[in-house]
Amino acid sequence: MTIYSRDLFSVETQFVFVAVCIASVLAGHRPGTLEAQERFAIIGDFGDTTAANNVASRLTSMKPTWIATVGDNIYTTGGTAAEFDAAIGVKYGPYIKGSASVTGTATTNNFYPSIGNHDIDAGGASLAQNYNTYFNLTSGNDPAISSSSGNPRYFDVVRGDVHLFVLSSDKRDTSALGGGQAIGSPQRTWFNNALAASTSTWNVVAFHHPAYSTESASGDHASNPYMQWGFSSGGQTAQVIFNGHAHTYERTLTPATGQQYVVEGTGGQSTANFSQPPLSGTAVSQFRDTSNPSTINAQGGKSYNGFTLVDANSHYLVDRHYQLNGDLLDNFTLVSPGYALQTASFSNGNSIGYSDAHDTQISLSSPSTSFGNFQTITVDAADAAGLQTQTLMRFDNIIGNGPSRIPLYSEVALATLTIDVTNPGSGLSVHQMFSSWEDNATWNSLLNGVSTDGIEAALAANYDVTVGTANSGESASTNVGLGTFSLDVTKSVQAWANGSFNNGWLLTYLNGGTNGIGYRSSEDLNVSLRPRLDVTYITAVPEPSSLILAGLGITNLLLFLRPLQKERIL
Repeated sequence: MTIYSRDLFSVETQFVFVAVCIASVLAGHRPGTLEAQERFAIIGDFGDTTAANNVASRLTSMKPTWIATVGDNIYTTGGTAAEFDAAIGVKYGPYIKGSASVTGTATTNNFYPSIGNHDIDAGGASLAQNYNTYFNLTSGNDPAISSSSGNPRYFDVVRGDVHLFVLSSDKRDTSALGGGQAIGSPQRTWFNNALAASTSTWNVVAFHHPAYSTESASGDHASNPYMQWGFSSGGQTAQVIFNGHAHTYERTLTPATGQQYVVEGTGGQSTANFSQPPLSGTAVSQFRDTSNPSTINAQGGKSYNGFTLVDANSHYLVDRHYQLNGDLLDNFTLVSPGYALQTASFSNGNSIGYSDAHDTQISLSSPSTSFGNFQTITVDAADAAGLQTQTLMRFDNIIGNGPSRIPLYSEVALATLTIDVTNPGSGLSVHQMFSSWEDNATWNSLLNGVSTDGIEAALAANYDVTVGTANSGESASTNVGLGTFSLDVTKSVQAWANGSFNNGWLLTYLNGGTNGIGYRSSEDLNVSLRPRLDVTYITAVPEPSSLILAGLGITNLLLFLRPLQKERIL
């Protein structure tokens, strides 16, 4: 008679049991894909200009929950409510609940301005009287605002996982800075106490005069040591500090603390040049928006108008700077303790040997022609024949197990699609595709092209992103110019990570656009210029106890997989 030594469960049953235990241990540390997220925007130095109106239009289309500014909200000196409304309320009225705002229509205040030198210039009978009256930054008007400072020009707000500290940096504000010296001032004392008491995941600071800047060599548009506070107190540290005043976009890191200092002074006024070299030493330049933004060392380059958008939850904070035309120019992601950043990049012929990118155009003027092997493809409302051309793009095999892939149910912090534009134009919109297609697709095979109807592709009102403003001309500051251009496609990549089928995107023209856009396809001979999808996602770092449990489970699993013990013959 043959009897096996393991006869309580079958080998298969034991294998499944241990595998489920291991999966349960590790799954408890997977970031939740439905983690609540706080979206807010940062703008600065805007006022009443056409560029400021265009910035506001693009910013509000991205639906931040609330907006903070880094000062110089208004540039007139009269300071009447009508002037404030023309500069601010017309653009951001749906976010403002203020006592003097005519256009402020919010029932809950969602607008948190910093005071700048031009705001003080429009002050009225006393310092910033008109500013204080217009915004009504009090806890009575907005319960989210702390009344602990007793001063509406510096206050704090807790929104979701974000604790915002708004400060006053103008030396004329002696009630805040104590005669221009920050050390020992009422404001700094209050801030240190408030920061030390913070229990939020992310502590963010906003004020006007930049702590670090390379716009100029001297004056308050350069670095301002009196505002280099360190922004740490009682074991708490502000991770991001936003400033304005310098009409540039610039990001600086203090390596000793890991803090990011962001100058976001491009909200609508004319933008400035960088006259100084990049910072190094205790503060290191990370990015400067120049005429050649691919290099940090550029000097003399001029920033374009734009804004910052931040998404944050208890796991991560991702910061994006967009130019007015929608180009995602700069970004960084921070993670909270217990989580780690992972990245994946997909482009045909890249260093990991990826080869599953597909793209083609479909054209009404050539309805039966396949363009799947073309090296340049086009998005246009009216091609040479006066007819519409659409583009389809897809990156297959990006979600799942295996090296250089994005695990299913990952929490995607940021996904960017970068194309190399060979023919500049007015703009385009990106829609998640719901129907399948192949490289040899034609206008006719897809039954009169692709419709943004919610069945073939995402609705026209529910696209991933638009770029360009559809204005006439090809200005790189407002529309899509030559060279690399990055589009934020986080929305659809997160949907695929959550289990939706990946059919890629439809790229189509903007209504009112006067010129189409051509760019290099995944068949282009230059591998480095083919479309590229870059994804940053979050993984949990298992606690040591969980690793031990998982290790025990794996050990047992290996034991079960060993050859059966020798037979015992009775």
